[in-house]
Amino acid sequence: MSNEDIIRRIDTYCDEQPQERARIEELGPLVLFVPVRAGFPYYARPRLGQRAPLTADAVRAVRARQRELRLPESFEWIEQSAPDMAAAAKAAGLHVHPHPMLTLGTLAPAPATPSAVSVRIVRPDDQDLVQAWAVPGVAFSYPGGESGRPGVADRDKLVAGHDPAIIDVVRARLRSGRSVLATAAGPDGPLAAGSYQYVDGVAEITGVGVLPDSRRMGLGAAVTHALAAHALARGARIVFLSAADSDAARIYARLGFREIGTAMIAEPPEALPPDAVQPRRRMAGQGLALTGEVRLVRVPGASHAPGGTQLAGNCLTAPGCHSYDVVMDLKDATLMMLSESADQPAVAAIAKAAYERLADGEEVDYRLLDELIGEASGKGVLRAMHAKYSPAACDAIIGPILAEIGLRKPIRSQRLHRDTDQETDPLRATSWPPR
Repeated sequence: MSNEDIIRRIDTYCDEQPQERARIEELGPLVLFVPVRAGFPYYARPRLGQRAPLTADAVRAVRARQRELRLPESFEWIEQSAPDMAAAAKAAGLHVHPHPMLTLGTLAPAPATPSAVSVRIVRPDDQDLVQAWAVPGVAFSYPGGESGRPGVADRDKLVAGHDPAIIDVVRARLRSGRSVLATAAGPDGPLAAGSYQYVDGVAEITGVGVLPDSRRMGLGAAVTHALAAHALARGARIVFLSAADSDAARIYARLGFREIGTAMIAEPPEALPPDAVQPRRRMAGQGLALTGEVRLVRVPGASHAPGGTQLAGNCLTAPGCHSYDVVMDLKDATLMMLSESADQPAVAAIAKAAYERLADGEEVDYRLLDELIGEASGKGVLRAMHAKYSPAACDAIIGPILAEIGLRKPIRSQRLHRDTDQETDPLRATSWPPR
């Protein structure tokens, strides 16, 4: 198969993969994927096949629609398939990120791992599923290759606060074969994890993450190899991934991947401060993208409405959520507060009560949420979160709670109380003006 044919198949995959959970809106030469099921927001991209030229006005029109739908203003495409998109995106005020796109040639032998570590595909009923799911949530709170930081205790903290509904979605995708999850596990459970998404003979490896204190042992490479081998064994004709940068691409080259093109991402330059941004869903070496992307996205104007700020990826409950395309609504925010307050039982009890009511489809009294914020502030939970996360990430977690309080809390009258007789008070008199 020629490089051109491979790129064409990958381009088709990128158009088909979101349609499992989204509908298409055709907007001139571009298409926008609008979620129709619970989950995460998708991107816009150039239309397949014949289309009108891509222009800045066309990009602006899609951005306006994304803002209307409260979706992130995100565009993804392959440079070789739409070479005119980058200029149009830049002219429309977007920042364009290029990333090496690699496809698997001949898979190299499996890399060596420590003797106490086993690498395997995770089954839907695997007892380590939730722990494997949680690994990237921790891993991508601490990006880069640094080691010696959080590990299994942080993973288990996330597991303790996980949303069973999210795991049900993960299990369903694993059973269907649309997603496959692999892990490298030691005596204390999963230390690294990643997945691939599969559509019509094309497998995309995404979200390979390693706990910070287990890095520099080849576990990420081992997970990537296991995923690639599994995809080939089921008959995948193309296995591909997109690396964060050329350094990461060299690591994947050792496994048999070769660069074939450039994956492009465009987004507003103000989307997030640099320290909060992780490469998006297509970057291998991110968070676990079983149901989406892996980084925080700010939706313009969303801070004025509950649930307006969105998280891109599967990071619904991941600490340091610079990850996963899931809408951060009030329920998600209370779940995050529950996870972050594990060491403060009083705060955790309030967060748990609020979350359970929301999970049962009930409304939560604003006074309970007010108490949650007050207790979290008094016990130092908010201070610890601000020290741990970027301002944008903290805003995404706390914002939906504050917005709900602001929406529901009665506004007290600022009128000075006057001890007047009823008949001389225009608001209480039985008739006016007085006789």
